[in-house]
Formats: sequence, structure tokens, C-alpha cells
Amino acid sequence: MTILVVLFGVLGGGYAQTAWTPDNLPMVHLMDRTKYVINPDGILTAAEVATMDAELYGLERKTGTQTVVVVVRHIEDDDPYSFGQAVADKYGIGKRGTDNGLFVMLCTGDRSYTILTGDGLEGVLPDAICRRIQDRVMVPKLREGRWGEAMVATIHALAERIANENPDGVTVDDEEDGSVWAAVVTMMVLVFLLPIIIRRLSRKKCPRCGKYMKQVKKQLGRETIDMRQWHVTYCCKHCGHTMTVMENENISNDGGGLHGPFVGGGLGRGGHFGGGSIGGSFGGGHFGGGGSTGRF
Repeated sequence: MTILVVLFGVLGGGYAQTAWTPDNLPMVHLMDRTKYVINPDGILTAAEVATMDAELYGLERKTGTQTVVVVVRHIEDDDPYSFGQAVADKYGIGKRGTDNGLFVMLCTGDRSYTILTGDGLEGVLPDAICRRIQDRVMVPKLREGRWGEAMVATIHALAERIANENPDGVTVDDEEDGSVWAAVVTMMVLVFLLPIIIRRLSRKKCPRCGKYMKQVKKQLGRETIDMRQWHVTYCCKHCGHTMTVMENENISNDGGGLHGPFVGGGLGRGGHFGGGSIGGSFGGGHFGGGGSTGRF
């Protein structure tokens, strides 16, 4: 009898640990901006997660739509609609103003599913379309226990619908391309104009007439391990005045002296520089109750 009590206690504890809440759900997108699928119970394969992540990353870049996909065995209170709304409210899925957030969840143990849309997606994904995708694409595979196939097909159907409608009217790629081109033009201006500006600022003015003088002679005077000293002669074309000044050139190994702009590395998309992924964020979108929820 004691053994049975202990056994049931262990099983009960294991179940409690898999009853996810909006507070303990691992929000993978905040850790890696290219991740959208939350799969803490390991229900989906790595390939299935990667397939959905790639499609949703492309969708966000094209339309700005921010998506969270959750696949778990159980959720607390077994209320998928309230759970999805709580997650959406907690993290602000979507962008403020456009409210283009999307939440998709499957609970295999509870045998429930839900698709919730931000206010800005309700025109593209009305309740009837969400239900149709669930009935035709998701539920038949769920009833056969093909969890991964059901989710991959559902996400593809939703993404295709959103991409074809393009609710924002402008793609994220267009916005980012504009930013990238602006950065490139700015860099080119700096590369080509900054040396000219520096040379002009360093030109000598004639102490007699105030006009700019021209360098006519440059002779090395003294050189040390970290510096060269030059005798530089200038002549004013306006009044003919000449003068010789001493100018120092820093040649130390620490890279001292005046340097031009440094251009290196890769210009990342979306305001990121260099390689690798970093954590993403949500924009404070609002969910007004659109979508569809059911059981299989």
C-alpha cells in the first residue's frame, strides 16, 4: 500500500510539472529572435520545429506578423482560450497600433487546440477562416496523433493566408532595405568626404592676408621610434608670404594619430550588426478575442 501511495505521488508530481501556465512557459522568441515555437515537452521533432521557425521568421520579415506557437501536453485549468489570451496580454504579441499578433496552441494531453488573432489580423484571419483551417488542415491529423504534421500544415496555411493578404501594406524587408541603403549612403559619404573635410580644416591660413596657403615643401627633420618630425613650408599665392612650421606625425604601434573611418564586419538586418542571433521582442499588440478554439 505504501508503495502505491508513493507511486501515485510521483506520477501526480510529474503531471503537475507539465501543467504549463503563462508565467512558466519558456518564451523562446525573447531568447532568440528567429525562434517562435515553444515545445518544452518535446512533442515535436527538431526538424518540425525548425520548419515552422523558418516559415514564421520569413512571415515576420515580410509582413511584420509576430507569432507564438505553443505545443504542450497540459495547461493549467484546461482552458485554451483564456490561456492564449493571458499569454498574449502578458507579452504583448504583435506591434502596437497594427496589433498583428498570432497565437497558435496545441495541447495533446488535454486534446485541445486554439488559434487567436490580434485585432489587426481579424480582417485577414476572421473566425470562420481560422475554423476552416482547423477543420480541414489541423483536426484530421490530430485525430490520428500526427502532432507535428498537423502543426506544420496549420502554420503553413496561416502564413500563406497572411502573406497573400499582407495586412501591413508594406513589408518589413522594404523597411529594412531602406534602412540598410541609408546606412550605406551615409558610410559612403563619410568615407569619401571626411578626408576632404579633414584636409580643409588642417590647411594653414596666411598670417598677413588671411588666405589659405599651399604646402610647397616637406622635409624630414627628426625621427624617433614613435614619432617623425617634419619641416613643412607653406606659400601664400595671394600675397607671396612663405613660412616653415614643425609638424609631428605619430607612428607608434598603438595606432595613435588621426585615422579615417573604419568599415568592417557585416551590416545586419533589422538593426543588428554582425553574425549570430540575439533575443527578440514583442511590440505591445492587443488581442480582442478573434480566432477559434476546439477539441479533437
